[in-house]
Amino acid sequence: EAEKELADYYPKDPDGGTPITYLWTRTIICEGPSCGAEVPLIPSLWLAKKGNRSVVLKLLPDSKSKQIHIQISENAKLKDIEEGTVKRGTVTCPVCSFTTPVTSVRKQLKKKFGGANDARLLAVVVERNGKRFYRLPLTSDLEAVKRASKEILRRENTNGDSYVKCPDEILPLMSGVFNVPIYGHDTWGSLFTSRQLLMLTTLSRLARDLDCKSESVPVDILKSLLALAVDRQADYASSICTWVTSGEFIGHTFAQGQSLPIKFDFAEGAPFSNGAGNWDGAIDWISRVCESCASASYHAGTVVSATATNHPLSNDSAALMVTDPPYYNAVPYADLSDFFYVWLRRTFSRSKNELFSSKLVPKDDEICEMAGWDSERYSHKDKAFFELNMARAMEEGRRIVEPSGVGVIVFAHKSTSGWEAQLQALIDAGWIVTASWPIDSEMVAR
Repeated sequence: EAEKELADYYPKDPDGGTPITYLWTRTIICEGPSCGAEVPLIPSLWLAKKGNRSVVLKLLPDSKSKQIHIQISENAKLKDIEEGTVKRGTVTCPVCSFTTPVTSVRKQLKKKFGGANDARLLAVVVERNGKRFYRLPLTSDLEAVKRASKEILRRENTNGDSYVKCPDEILPLMSGVFNVPIYGHDTWGSLFTSRQLLMLTTLSRLARDLDCKSESVPVDILKSLLALAVDRQADYASSICTWVTSGEFIGHTFAQGQSLPIKFDFAEGAPFSNGAGNWDGAIDWISRVCESCASASYHAGTVVSATATNHPLSNDSAALMVTDPPYYNAVPYADLSDFFYVWLRRTFSRSKNELFSSKLVPKDDEICEMAGWDSERYSHKDKAFFELNMARAMEEGRRIVEPSGVGVIVFAHKSTSGWEAQLQALIDAGWIVTASWPIDSEMVAR
C-alpha cells in the first residue's frame, strides 16, 4: 500500500533504471567579497572507493556565473582527486577561494533549520539490468522532491487523524552529544527531509490503521512488529545518514555511536528499491528476530516499567537479577530514545498502551550523570546524584533477590574509579562479589 501511495515521489528513470539512493549535500552562500556563490558542503568528493572501483565528484567552478557545476568521474587516479569544500566546519568556496568560518556556517544553516530541505542533489545511484551506476540529477528527480514537499505540507494542514503528523517534539542541545541544534535541527522531525517525512508518516499510518484477520497472529502483534520496523526505517532515513564509500551503502543515523553530529552531506534511500536502507531490510531484521525466537522455548513473562530505586517486587522474590546499568555519563539513554519513541508513539496513537502516554520518554528518575551535557535541564544530575542513586538501586536489587540468589551486573566504564564506585555500591548494598569476567559484547566492526 505504501509503495503504491508513494510511487509518484520515487520515479523511475526514462530508460527503465531504478534510482536506489539519492546523494545530497547542504549548502551555504559564500561570504567572500563580491562572490555570493552557493557552495555545496562536501567533506569528501569520493562516491565509491571499493577495490578497483573508484567514482568521484569533480567540481567545476564558473567565476562568471558564480556557479559550481559538477561532473562524475570513474576510474579516477588518486593524484587527480581534489579535496572537498569542508574542513573542520569551515567552508572554502571553489569559485573565489574565500573560507567562510564555522560560526557563519552554523548561522546560515540555522536560518534554514539545518538546511536539509534545500540541500543540493549531487548524484543518484541507479540500478539497471542488475548493475549500479552513478548519474547526475534529472529534472524528474527534483520535481519529485517538490511534489513530496507540497504533499507533506498539505497533510500537515489537514485536520483530524487521517494522517500521521510529523514529529514536532523538541530536540535538545546537549554539549558533545547532540550538536545538530547548533545548525538548526531543533525538533526530532527536522532531522528528516520532507520526502523522508512523507515516507515515514505513510508507513506509520498504515501500520497504525492495519486491520486484517489472521488465525495465527493477533493484529496487535502484527502492528507492534510493524511499528518496530518503522522505527528501524527511521534510523536509515534521516539527514544524518551518510554514504559509506568503501561499501557503497547507507550508514544509519547513529553510525557514530550515541550522538547526533551534523553531517553536511547525506544519503537518502528509495524505500521500495533494491538498495541500502530500504523497507525490505527493516522488515527482514524484525522477521529474523521472530524466527530466532520461534526456534527457542520460552515461558510467558510479565514486563513492568518501574524505577530501579523503588521496585514493585517483594522481598526475596527473585532468584536472579541481571542488569546492564548506565555508566555515569557514557550514554544519555532516555534522550537518545526519543528519536525512536516519537515514531512509536505515532504508530501506537490509537492504542491504549500506557507506555506511550507521555509526549517524550520519562527522564526524571533516570540514573545517569547528565549535568555536563545539559546543565539547564539536568543541573542536579551530577556525579554524586549518579553514585547515590546507583547505590539505592543495588540495595533494591539485594532486597528483591533471595539470600541464595545471584546478581549479574554488566559494567564497562572506561575509568578505574568508575569500577571502584560500582563495586563499592554493591558491597555497601550487601552483595558479595564472587567473580568478574571479561566479555566480548560488541560486533567486530565496533
